Amino acid sequence: MSTEATIRDYFRCLDEEDWAGMESLWTPDGTLGAVGARPRQGREAVLGFFAKLFTPWREHEDRPTRIVIAGDVVTAEVLFTGTTADGREVTFDAVDVF
Repeated sequence: MSTEATIRDYFRCLDEEDWAGMESLWTPDGTLGAVGARPRQGREAVLGFFAKLFTPWREHEDRPTRIVIAGDVVTAEVLFTGTTADGREVTFDAVDVF
């Protein structure tokens, strides 16, 4: 699978809450450094983080709008849209760095 295809599959897994699919994208010793959260070390810890991430959202979508591959770094500009548990609609731009 190409790098871009892997990144697009990552976002698909987030949107569909496909944690089995997400598991296949992480190595056993993978790490996650998410803004505002403590670092996660290891695939199980990373998947545990993702499994709880969207609990407050009735609906959510992370749509990559631009993917830049520069050597071994990938930057994805993302448009997040979602609906909170109490019905508020939220939209914001985000950046993920891999």
